[in-house]
Amino acid sequence: MQNDALSWEDLRVLLAVSRGKSFLAAGRALGLSTSTVARRVSVLEKHLGARVVQRTAAGTTIEASAGALVELGERIEAELAVTARDVRAEPARLAGVVRVAVGEGFVKLVAGIAATFRREHPETLFELTSEVRVADLPKREADLALRTVKPTSAAVVSRKLGELHYALYASDEYLRRTRIARTARLSRNDFAEHDFVVYEGALARQPEIRWLRDRGAARFPFRASNTDGIVEGCIAGQGIAALPALLASASQSLRRIHTEDELPRKPVLLAMHRDLKTVPRIRAFADVLATELSRVLLPRG
Repeated sequence: MQNDALSWEDLRVLLAVSRGKSFLAAGRALGLSTSTVARRVSVLEKHLGARVVQRTAAGTTIEASAGALVELGERIEAELAVTARDVRAEPARLAGVVRVAVGEGFVKLVAGIAATFRREHPETLFELTSEVRVADLPKREADLALRTVKPTSAAVVSRKLGELHYALYASDEYLRRTRIARTARLSRNDFAEHDFVVYEGALARQPEIRWLRDRGAARFPFRASNTDGIVEGCIAGQGIAALPALLASASQSLRRIHTEDELPRKPVLLAMHRDLKTVPRIRAFADVLATELSRVLLPRG
């Protein structure tokens, strides 16, 4: 490879070819002729001293060895989009979009905080994502995120807001059926006799599920892949569930079951990309979010 660096235009063309699967489609996306795209790819290959695009009668494919270049181009494209968004915003007025990624249990709470914030700052817009796949903060897939595990990337900073307190809950129907409605209490010897609603798959390794198993829980007739499913299964009388008190206490259909010892707690951290700390609208909402959540969470342990 020659010493001169790759340009963004080189990577932009490669990205278009990767996405379009042909020089023709790439040219249309970029507003270039097919011959220009082909020429630019040839120049890039000469620059690298290696083939990056496999040409066939059916179209084009990216060589496996060039996959890292495509990923680099996608990262740069995303960074440029975010930077352009931040530059276009009006810092003094907090104008622009704030993207927030949260777990299911925080959606209603964070939406309410955002709505209150917008009454004072209507120029701030929000995109709220309920995470199924955890947003990649280093890649700027979100501006702010609530986490229960400390981020490991050096590009991400976080602060602990407090802790989630877990407890056991069941529906009135389940309590009546199992004759524990009067006491609403489980001793260590009772767990093996009851049904529990738990996560399936990788989430089954959550600390609160291990806590149940450690006390003899072994009957899991209803499993779900997310918290909403756990809550609905519990409301439907399928068994007892270990839920964040912050979430379960908002339901009129669930009753708390007391235990001899406390369930595990989870830290709640507010995380963001290090570079976003100086963006006024993001910093302002992060401060408000931290203040409001700290009021409803258990104190930092």
